[in-house]
Amino acid sequence: MIIGEGETEQTYFKEIGSSFKIKVDPDLPSKPDYENIFKRAEAKFDPDIHLHVFCLIDLDYIHRNKKIGEYYTAKDKILNKLKKKNLTVIESCPCIEYWFLLHFEYTYSPAYDCSEIENKLKRHIPDYKKNMQGIYKQLYGLEQKASMHSKKAKKHRGDSILKGICTLQSNVTHTDVDILISYIKDHAQKRQ
Repeated sequence: MIIGEGETEQTYFKEIGSSFKIKVDPDLPSKPDYENIFKRAEAKFDPDIHLHVFCLIDLDYIHRNKKIGEYYTAKDKILNKLKKKNLTVIESCPCIEYWFLLHFEYTYSPAYDCSEIENKLKRHIPDYKKNMQGIYKQLYGLEQKASMHSKKAKKHRGDSILKGICTLQSNVTHTDVDILISYIKDHAQKRQ
């Protein structure tokens, strides 16, 4: 089960599930914010139905509303509460569009707003808009490149944290969507 913040994530992961011929259950809470996503994960998780629950979190609005400390406290709380269950929090800073952009280019910088990333993405997909149908098809075949770029950005971020250049709570670009894509692909291969 995938619980995400927006229709863009929902559309993208439905398309992935369809492509791999597996059931991907993207869920959109009525109030898409991290608190409601975590509550929904806790309430809906049933180990007899779901092998794993992924919570998709875009960090742009959390940074914009200066709630990053509260977010990390809530994240630690839900992970500790559900530690015996298979729960993974998938973060994107600033938004899932950063993952889409990594299919085309590597970039690592402060990311204050998703519109900055969307503008860069439009250099590669000129007609891109939120909740765009067929986005997975446009990105198909570039997942390995995106995953490599994602790992590089996470390493860059980790190195910057160790050097004191930024903190865990800094809003520099990164994403964990590669972890979820890898899980879906592995799960699809096991079913064949």
